[in-house]
Amino acid sequence: MEVSVVKAELIPKVTEETTDSNSQQGKDNGDKENKNGTNSGNKNQNQNPDVYEVDYSLQLTTFLGEVNETHTLKLVREELEDGAKVWRINWKPSMILTDMVKGSKVRVRTLFPERGDIFDREGLPLATKGNIYEWGIIPEKLGENPETMIARIAEHYKVTADIINTALAQKWVKPEYFVPIASTEDSRVPAALAGVQVQSKEIR
Repeated sequence: MEVSVVKAELIPKVTEETTDSNSQQGKDNGDKENKNGTNSGNKNQNQNPDVYEVDYSLQLTTFLGEVNETHTLKLVREELEDGAKVWRINWKPSMILTDMVKGSKVRVRTLFPERGDIFDREGLPLATKGNIYEWGIIPEKLGENPETMIARIAEHYKVTADIINTALAQKWVKPEYFVPIASTEDSRVPAALAGVQVQSKEIR
């Protein structure tokens, strides 16, 4: 899935304090706690000072529409070999999409619905699925003289050798591939026609 726009905004959670007379005593107690090194204004209250958590909102704009999620980011302070301390993100795939885990991949697959049959009011089919036979050639099985065999095949199926050669010259063709040429009513292949194969094909 291609993501056209990624927007992330860090929104720290801040605890609102009331200032009426009933809460004055609590405020005074809070001030004392703050002086002792306790922060009452973030999610890290009474926790390890080397770990800080902050909420963030993530907006993904994709060709499938908007994806909006809220996550919690954990920052961990680590000490380097030289004694310096740095803050690092405790990364998890779920910080992108909630259900993601290690090794997860996001893919988009297009599914084409199967068309139903159409009948008239008498119940007779107007448009239904059916099968036809399609003959083609596997190039590597044409034998030692491909040109001679192609001429023989063209004569049997009443097409020109140029039609066959044009089909075999397509860029995607490989020696072992089946190359479809035309439809046929007969599923049988004469033994003398090397490299010819008939396959059933669904049509509507």
